Amino acid sequence: MATQKPVEWVQALITRFEDQLPIRTGLHTTHSRINVEQNKECLINVSKYKFTLVISGLTQILRTVGTMKIFGAEAERNFYESQLIILDTLHQCLNGQPKDTTRLDEAMYVKLLLPEIIQFINYSNENPLKALASKVLFALSLNNFTAVFNRISARCDSTASLDRC
Repeated sequence: MATQKPVEWVQALITRFEDQLPIRTGLHTTHSRINVEQNKECLINVSKYKFTLVISGLTQILRTVGTMKIFGAEAERNFYESQLIILDTLHQCLNGQPKDTTRLDEAMYVKLLLPEIIQFINYSNENPLKALASKVLFALSLNNFTAVFNRISARCDSTASLDRC
């Protein structure tokens, strides 16, 4: 039971982080921004010990936020801010990645995270989301080059075979 508690605590922290994003809460006050920053710092610190769990949770949040329906200028701003917060948190977690992650864990979170990041890099114009996604991809490839390279190579091969048909 003692080994289960840390996982539950990390899940609770990830849920709290998601619940306090601008896309969920609307207009942010100074106090709510401080709460988001504190949760972000906690996730970054926890990722040093429960890296795969934190990265998987942040990837799921990024995917969930990306599928939300947005109506109105304020909702669009909150959507954009939420994505920035999530990408920045991912970037900082990846920069502090522990060296003891297994190849299986690396392959798993690269497989989950890479498609979510690529959607931002495909933007035609330069914007902060694209720049931050590029930083996340760079940090991901620094520690997991083989896994990232294999995923990109497989995707290129798949695209090339479709072009031949």
